Amino acid sequence: MQIHLTATPPADIRLHARVVNQGQALGALDAALVEGAAASRFTGRAGQVFEGFASVDGTVRRIALAGLGEAGSADRRAHCERAGAALTAKYLVSGETAMVLDLGGAGLSAEDAAAVLLALRLRAWRHDAYRTRLPADKRPSLTTVHVTGAPEGTAAAWERDAALAKGVEFTRGLVTEPANIIYPASFVAACEDAFKGTGAEITVLGEAEMEALGMGALLG
Repeated sequence: MQIHLTATPPADIRLHARVVNQGQALGALDAALVEGAAASRFTGRAGQVFEGFASVDGTVRRIALAGLGEAGSADRRAHCERAGAALTAKYLVSGETAMVLDLGGAGLSAEDAAAVLLALRLRAWRHDAYRTRLPADKRPSLTTVHVTGAPEGTAAAWERDAALAKGVEFTRGLVTEPANIIYPASFVAACEDAFKGTGAEITVLGEAEMEALGMGALLG
């Protein structure tokens, strides 16, 4: 999933989402959406999602609200992650290919905003390479998220967390592939390719080195 921080997202995107604190007023939204959220008992609890449709400037938009929980909660980062993951879970195979995500108005810190984006991306990870009979409507469609209203410092915080996400995705791939694809030699090759150009040094132990280190159980 590609995540872009922007001030002006593309105008042709139908799906627009925003994160809201628990109990936060929704007055800026269309009245039908506000009443719909209330009727659906949406309060902004962490990970709670509400969806509705509204006409905005003559264009029908799909509007989503994701709850962040209480603003002063000691579990703020975890709640931010739940909000991001909930949006991906709802729209990954929805048929929508892009989403505009508004992080403004919720009083997020840069670290909070990065937490939303980290979970948004990690929840999108799937390993469908061998699912040859997966129906088209079950395949991921959401590939791009345009983020607006991000607090100052989010770019730097997200750069760090995006690297973390890349590492998690790489590790998930290694442990998910079957043993005839990832075995000692191909594992080393995958790591060498992943760390190429980073300056990281990789040490590979052969049988003699492992025996010298007393790794008899592993050798057995």
